[in-house]
Order: sequence, then structure tokens, then C-alpha cells
Amino acid sequence: MPGSLIMAKIITFGAKGMVGSRVLELLGKDFEFVAPDEREVDITKGEKLKAYLGKEKPQVIINFAAITDVNTCETERENKEGIVWKVNALAPGYLSELSHKNNFFMVQISTDMVFPGSEEDSGPYDESHKTGNDQNLAWYGASKAEGEAASLGEEGNAVVRIIYPARAHFPQKLDYARKILALHDEGKLYPMLINQQMNITYIDELAEALKVIASRRLSGIYHVASADLTTPYEFASYLIEKARGVKNVVQKNTFDEFIKGRDRRRYPQFGGLKVEKTQLTLGVQFSSWREIVDSLISSLQFE
Repeated sequence: MPGSLIMAKIITFGAKGMVGSRVLELLGKDFEFVAPDEREVDITKGEKLKAYLGKEKPQVIINFAAITDVNTCETERENKEGIVWKVNALAPGYLSELSHKNNFFMVQISTDMVFPGSEEDSGPYDESHKTGNDQNLAWYGASKAEGEAASLGEEGNAVVRIIYPARAHFPQKLDYARKILALHDEGKLYPMLINQQMNITYIDELAEALKVIASRRLSGIYHVASADLTTPYEFASYLIEKARGVKNVVQKNTFDEFIKGRDRRRYPQFGGLKVEKTQLTLGVQFSSWREIVDSLISSLQFE
């Protein structure tokens, strides 16, 4: 592989979470990972970050760090002095600037929520689609869109967008699939939307994509998600049937009924990520959402 950085030193930020920890599990034999937590280095402090990276001298930086709870982010809406903006928007800029100055290669992990998923600007979105703004995005999405722009401000970096990330086992936090199963098992599963479009990211496939991107220092924007779209109702029905052996137990709801009294910016209806360009560039093939569910269940690691 020309320009290969296999066994390169990679510093990851935010890698103790659901997504980053699985990536490190899968790629630990391919790279030398250093995964500091926020007590070791605060990525919102530019000078401290500069000193830390100067000491460690990585070849690659992968930034998983983010405040992702949409409701929590919304409590800081329009506050660009708040921790959400500092972590999601400003810190990627610091990392990008330092990467450029020191010839590090930076990968910023981002989200589908940088797109509005509205009827006026509907998905699924390809890698080159223009992101939304402060007015038509949830504050989480707006802060992550700013983080993308800051990351790509210095030529040579990469942004990787994901959507509803899923893995078979992570006791600290339930992913989208395991949350549905947990609510079903407790008899608390709410009616699922029949007309909201989405796809999901299999974190194991994200790891393979990141292996190619990091080892070849491939700049640009990439989407890692299932190769096809689904709806929450369709996804939950298939998941529960395959994992629990029962059919026709999921109740239906419509988006218009669900959204009454809620801020539409928090709930994209016409979302989803296109992956054709990423698959072609990386030489990979992402699974369908049903194949991802089958893989998760076959692992026998659902809680």
C-alpha cells in the first residue's frame, strides 16, 4: 500500500466512548494508539493541546470527542462560550491548526446531524452536500458543522460522518439498536415512526474505513453508513423479530403526530447518508441495514 502508515502512532481523543473504544479494539494490531482522556489533556485549551502533541508527536490524530446528547446541546443554544461549542466546534479547529503546522494527518468524526433533514433540503445526502446552519439545525448539528469547517480549513485533513452508530456490546451506553431492544424487553417501547428516513453505521465497518483513510492519509469527506435506508418502524420490527422471535409488536406513529410541540430541528425527517462515493474511493462495500442487524445478533452480545 503506497504511503502506508500501518503501525503509525495515532492519538485519539474521545476514544473511551462507544464508537472510539470499538475502533481501538479492532485496529489495535494495525496502529500504535495513544488514547488520553480529558484529565490528561483538555482539547478545548489550545496551548495545553499544543504542548501535549509536541511531546507525543503522532503521525495521525482521530478526534472522536464530542458532546452528542441533542437535548443537552440544545440547553446551550446560541451560546458560543458554552462547553458544547468549545468541544464540538472550536477544539477541531485547534487540532486542525496544529496538525497543519506539524504535518500530522487529522480525521474528524462527524455526524449526519450537520444536515437539516427537512422537506426543503432533504436527504439522503452525498459527501459534497452543503451542511446546514445555526438556524435550521439542532445546536448539536450546528456545532458539529462548525467543527467540520474548522477541520477542513487546513488542506489535507479528513471528515468522516456517521449516523446512529451500532455495536454489539458496550455496557456503558446503549446504542440505537440495543436501546430499542431494552425498551421492548421492559414493555416500554414507544410507537416508532413510519415516515422518517434513516440509515445506521456499523462501527466495525467504520473501523475498516478509518484503517484505509488513516493508512493512506486520504483527505476529504467520507460517509460510513448502511448502504440502504430504512425507517425507525421498519428497523425496530426487523430487529425485534430477529433478536426476540416475535412479530407485529411494534406500534406505528407518524412524524407529523410525533413532532407536535417539538422543535423540528432536533428531529430530521428526511435524513440519511449516501455512501457510494466513499465506497468507491476507499474500495469498500458497506452492509445493508438488515445485514448489520444480523451481524449484531449473531455476535450473541446483546445485553
